[in-house]
Amino acid sequence: GAAGGGEMGVEARELWLPQGALPAFTRSEYGFRLHKLPALLQSAYELSIYLDIDVSLCSRSVLAELIELSHERRGADLFVMREGRRADGVDYVHGGVLLYRATPLARAMLRTWLRRYLVTYATLVDARSGRVRSSAYEQPALTETVEAAQLVLPESVHVLPTELLARVHTGQVPLYLRRAARREPAAPLAHINGLKGAEKELYRRLVRDASCGGRGDD
Repeated sequence: GAAGGGEMGVEARELWLPQGALPAFTRSEYGFRLHKLPALLQSAYELSIYLDIDVSLCSRSVLAELIELSHERRGADLFVMREGRRADGVDYVHGGVLLYRATPLARAMLRTWLRRYLVTYATLVDARSGRVRSSAYEQPALTETVEAAQLVLPESVHVLPTELLARVHTGQVPLYLRRAARREPAAPLAHINGLKGAEKELYRRLVRDASCGGRGDD
């Protein structure tokens, strides 16, 4: 989270939810998303920065730059970025990097995202086993929410430059590799998961060997 006045801090809080309110983590690999989205609503900060646990900071200044941008774009309640077109041809809004204010509109957008995702998730759950029959990613619901908000209140959402994020789906992998060969960060933020088979080698070359898995370079 980011406090007012440009100060930054990290705080761990226990997430409180009524017993049985959401499916257990063990029900499927997608269950954690049903806990992630309500957790976003519990931030106590004027401005919150959310990063997925597998997002690496490859620049020490990127968080300060994002906070500065939020000061410049005071009319925006939610800051997001696109992640590049996937196999289905859609350029989804990325769910792993978000900035949002403690405003009624920002919270309304987060709640709408959660509601849309719950509807999607429910349609994919097998009634007998309780397991999800197919992928239940949160990006489609977030993309629908953001695009609907932009139609009504265009200034409420600010889209961050995709260049801030190293991601397989951006289509910029050759550029990332060229930067790594020059011993430069692939991008200020890298959302590349070393536990995923398809991303292990990229993680090694762009994150682990570049020493930006949490430390970063200026």
